[in-house]
Amino acid sequence: MTRKHYIKLAEMIHNNTRYGNIRHNTKRVIDADNFYNDLVVFLKQDNPNFDVSRFWNAVHKNAITTSADELTHIHKEITG
Repeated sequence: MTRKHYIKLAEMIHNNTRYGNIRHNTKRVIDADNFYNDLVVFLKQDNPNFDVSRFWNAVHKNAITTSADELTHIHKEITG
């Protein structure tokens, strides 16, 4: 990774962080869905051969279900 990647990653974390109440304590939390979308867009822009489906499956390999609608929506965002 280059400096550009670290800067973009920090920016994505910052842009997708909000305050939440966790067990009666205010904590900063990352909105995982928006962060994921931003990350996928960045990775696709950085590498046109980036495989969104493979990444999606790796991220959700222990999930009970994978939403095809979500994957389609993300793909449309990336490809325009």
